[in-house]
Amino acid sequence: MKNKAFKTDDLFIVNPLYFLKELLYKAPSILIAAIIGILVATFFANKFTTVSYKSVAKIIRYDKKISMPKDVPYKFQNFNYDTALQTIRTRENLNEAIKVLKLDTTVEKIYSSYEIKRRKRSDIIEILFTNANRELSVKGANVLAEIFLKNFYKVQNAATREVLVYYGKQKEALIKEIEVLLSTKEKFNKENKILSIKVQKDYKYEQLNEVALNLIDTKVLKNEYQTKIKQINIKLKQIPKEVQLEYSVRSADLKAIANKEKELDAMNQKYTKHNPKIKTLKKEISKMKSQYANRKNKKSIPDEITYGNNPLFTALIIELSQSKIGVISSTNRIKELFEQQNNIENEIKELNILEKKYSVIAKKIDEKNSLLDLVTKRQNELKIALESSQEDFKFLERAKPPKYPESNFKKAMILGTGFLSALVFTGFFILKLFFDFRIKGAFDIERRFNIKLIGEFFNTKDNNIIKENTMDFITSFMKTMKNKKIVLLGSDVANTGKTHISEVLTYFCSTTKQKVLYIETVSEITPEIEDSIINCSDIENLNFDNVNVVNEYVHKLYIQDSEINDYYLANTNISEKLFENLKTNEYDLVLFEVLAFGVNTYFFKNFAPLADLVLLVFKCNESSRKTIDPIVEEINSLGISHVKGVLNVIDNKSI
Repeated sequence: MKNKAFKTDDLFIVNPLYFLKELLYKAPSILIAAIIGILVATFFANKFTTVSYKSVAKIIRYDKKISMPKDVPYKFQNFNYDTALQTIRTRENLNEAIKVLKLDTTVEKIYSSYEIKRRKRSDIIEILFTNANRELSVKGANVLAEIFLKNFYKVQNAATREVLVYYGKQKEALIKEIEVLLSTKEKFNKENKILSIKVQKDYKYEQLNEVALNLIDTKVLKNEYQTKIKQINIKLKQIPKEVQLEYSVRSADLKAIANKEKELDAMNQKYTKHNPKIKTLKKEISKMKSQYANRKNKKSIPDEITYGNNPLFTALIIELSQSKIGVISSTNRIKELFEQQNNIENEIKELNILEKKYSVIAKKIDEKNSLLDLVTKRQNELKIALESSQEDFKFLERAKPPKYPESNFKKAMILGTGFLSALVFTGFFILKLFFDFRIKGAFDIERRFNIKLIGEFFNTKDNNIIKENTMDFITSFMKTMKNKKIVLLGSDVANTGKTHISEVLTYFCSTTKQKVLYIETVSEITPEIEDSIINCSDIENLNFDNVNVVNEYVHKLYIQDSEINDYYLANTNISEKLFENLKTNEYDLVLFEVLAFGVNTYFFKNFAPLADLVLLVFKCNESSRKTIDPIVEEINSLGISHVKGVLNVIDNKSI
């Protein structure tokens, strides 16, 4: 089973409830800081703020409505109000206003006194002028509006006139260029005798397609002839050159039998049927008939055969000659078609070159004509714009004396200063708390270091709270110590209240008649405890008879924090032997109190893994995250998990 891993301090683990309570505790200080800020702001506001008046002159721009939107010149479809607003406060206009108002100031200073406003999607422009003199504020707004109305027409049309002159020059140059291009086009057509390049190209492409089709047909025909030649050659090898033309059968078997029968008839006329010649002839005829009947091949054997040339062979020879002639003629035809195809392609290439040259001239003419049309159109628009751009802006409402002075935001400044002061002090206290590493409550132990507390003791004089804290601690302690015996009492710093915790436990055990051995670590040996000191050099003969008897149930031993004991306890066998003796004695509970970790780390390192429970005692505002970090790191390095905590002297305002 793996040992429990304890956390080291995490700076960003924050207890919001503790911060809230601390801020409530510091609320009076924050309130005082806010009041002081308000008083200081009130003093400076009364001393340095001045009264001023703001007057407003309004001018309006009238749209020039034309019958259809397409008739509106592009210049007025995209009128830029931001540009117009910027031209109101030009240096020239402000200098003229200073002279009219007879002011002793500069353009930079008066610029900030003027304000130009235009509401969204509105044709009304407001010119505002702020001044300590009410009448001067009215006059200043009206004067700048009049100056703007007077100068805007010049500003508006200056660029338009220059553009119009530019377009006039461009139009003249374009007309001359078009005339030169037209003469070049006419000369090109005469030199190359061109009526229509497109028609000629289409005709040549049709010719090229026909030649390509004929070429394909001729190639197919040539392949057919070549295939026929191959097949004829194969057949000529298989067919005989000479064949049997005719044959005659003169002494066939049937004819021989017929001749014998004729001979028999003739002999019958001369002799009787009992004549030996007739009998012999009959036997021969019978034998010949029998042989003929039993013969498998009854075909007659010709007596004379005539041979000659094979007609099929002769026909194939003739067809082979015709196919070879076809191949030769197809080959010649293909060459002619290829030459014709190359000639047509060359003619098309020449036409393409001419077309490119012609298209360059035609394209330039089209571009110049398009540009000429555009320039003419823009010229007409600019002429309309110049005629229609007069008196775009007019006075809508002249400035009048304001009834009330401008708000100087005095109250807002005072309240804002008070709020800012409170915010600064609140931030100061929050940062102070955030970087205060002292232990304030259970949250700092359990959440930051994952050490479970089995007891919390509040700093109070209320006996009921003290009794409740004590009983809760004892209950948790007894549940934790079930089937356990040795408790190692430690702390991060000195004076955290280990002795108080020991007294609570020993008092409870003596009251419940449980025997307790309390071992205290001391720096020096006094005569009162000399006999009760644990001898580390002879730990095997540890004697519990020399204990210091506090009462019937509580006995006490001491172990000295000395260099010699450090050497003895460096031997783990001695430490283990010491704890074996403590586990096998007759006591129900052994409380082993060691010095603070910051004072002596050696005893804690040696005894913590051997104890049944390590009980760390922390004290509010004394224990710190910086002092607890080394203990937690040591616990993790030792691999022990039987660690609990007790938090002592918790402030009432802490969590």
